[in-house]
Amino acid sequence: MNMKTQHKITLMLFGVLLLSSMLFLSCVDIPNEEPAISDPVGAYRFIHAATDLGDVGVTIDGAAKGNMSFKSVLSHQVYPAGTRTVVLSNGDTLLVSVATQMRGTFCILDLEQGARAFLRLAERRFFDSADLGANGALRVVHLCPDGPTVSFEAMAADTVAADFGDLAYKKISPYMGMPPGDYSLKGNAGAIPLINYPISVGTTRMTVFVIGKAAALDVLVVNDN
Repeated sequence: MNMKTQHKITLMLFGVLLLSSMLFLSCVDIPNEEPAISDPVGAYRFIHAATDLGDVGVTIDGAAKGNMSFKSVLSHQVYPAGTRTVVLSNGDTLLVSVATQMRGTFCILDLEQGARAFLRLAERRFFDSADLGANGALRVVHLCPDGPTVSFEAMAADTVAADFGDLAYKKISPYMGMPPGDYSLKGNAGAIPLINYPISVGTTRMTVFVIGKAAALDVLVVNDN
């Protein structure tokens, strides 16, 4: 075999190997690092926490969603992501923003400078597990419009199980991991005790809303899952 023939054979073998490699790679399922694009929707509920508002009907983007009284909850429903128009039967209008692939809450609050106020809370993303495993998670929201800054703690007997910090009106504590069990949520404004409320924690996310006027504080506990 002369050198020219050997060179041709070498080139042919190289071409066969290159083609085989390309065919192999074309068959391999290479994972995509980017997640699939999800539906642009979110799931939100509404809570009536306005001390200056009576019973109202709620319409969202022209669709009636139900009636609400103080402390009542409209359960989670799926809405298109983006700005949604909420109209109350007393004439108040709110423009709320629905985040994509999120569960959350809109709290209807007292008037501020003549306009109906609200507060949006995030709960979890759609793909986050509702069950937290061995522990639960609790957070506190201060929704008393004329109330002072309050220091909140969850007590297990005489032991502080979770410190939610000092919260002013419309402030939200972070979720605090807690073992399942029975606790007392205590809220103090300086040395003045304002709240002492029993809380049972499981293995899910929960939110405690402190609502009402300062002279008559109330508590609403909801499961965020």
